[in-house]
Amino acid sequence: FPFSQRPNLQVTLHSTVTKLLWTSSSRVSSGQAVASGVEYVDANGATQTANATNVILSGGTWGTPPILERSGIGNATFLESLGIQSVVDLPGVGENLNEQTLVAMQWQLNSSLPCPGSPFLLNVEPLETTFGAGNLAEVESLLNAQPEGLSTALWDMHKRLYEKGAPWIEGYIYLASPADGPSTLTWYPVNLHPLSRGSVHIKSSDGLEYPKIIYNFFQNPVDLYIMAAGAQRVQQIVSTPPISDYIVAPVAPAAGVTSIEDLSEYIKEQAGYTNHIIGTALLAPREDGGVVDPNLKVYGTKNVFVVDASVIPLQPSAHTQATVYALAEHAATLFTGN
Repeated sequence: FPFSQRPNLQVTLHSTVTKLLWTSSSRVSSGQAVASGVEYVDANGATQTANATNVILSGGTWGTPPILERSGIGNATFLESLGIQSVVDLPGVGENLNEQTLVAMQWQLNSSLPCPGSPFLLNVEPLETTFGAGNLAEVESLLNAQPEGLSTALWDMHKRLYEKGAPWIEGYIYLASPADGPSTLTWYPVNLHPLSRGSVHIKSSDGLEYPKIIYNFFQNPVDLYIMAAGAQRVQQIVSTPPISDYIVAPVAPAAGVTSIEDLSEYIKEQAGYTNHIIGTALLAPREDGGVVDPNLKVYGTKNVFVVDASVIPLQPSAHTQATVYALAEHAATLFTGN
């Protein structure tokens, strides 16, 4: 590690943070909760504590909300049902989980093609390109109906993305030439901006128990409709020269599965996800379900911060890695004052 010799850095391996610890008074005159450190279970299974002036959580979209909830930060009614005393009533904790979805579409090829060895990005395009300018009425009507469980602020952000023509469908392909079979082309349409929102919540106060994760894929009908249209778009491209010159037959979905309705059924059975999960500790106004403020500080606390993908409110029109790097750089600037 390049900074392993820094006197102010200590890395504890094979350990699990279970909860935050609070000062004995728990609050200062401003009414904010003050963390004194964290509790964690070490590699030997022993419970340890670490004192801190400030606590920065970077547990990720799945990992940060359980730490907050076990510490008394979250929906007070829910926490008290698990026997956890509420420290900050913050209903947005663990809500708004958002994940990009994809589906594999495959064709048999009539010759071997150079194989890159890994998927590579082909293109991203706005919905106007995916649907065609004259076929947007249905998707517009779906986007104009506020989804259940989605705040007005997040809904408006999705609509603005559409109005600005932001890239919405990503496609990437994989070429394979196995020694014992025909060459294949696999093409994945990806919905970069699904409106459906899930959640991640603890099941008990046990710090080592995995949380309950609910994705709610296709909770909103517009997500399935957009995915089906994206699949149709891929079929259109593959049936057009020069790509069509290499195609023998479809493998999945089967020949004849071309309508929005049939492709929707195929997607519901075969859809996957990208592991680009965001949103469970939103950077947003508290009244809109936000968990952290613009300085990445958890509402209702004096010295607890979150720096990971859980604060990102809306998927970028890309993969999330660069956004997380930018968030970390921004956090370093905030914390150091540089």
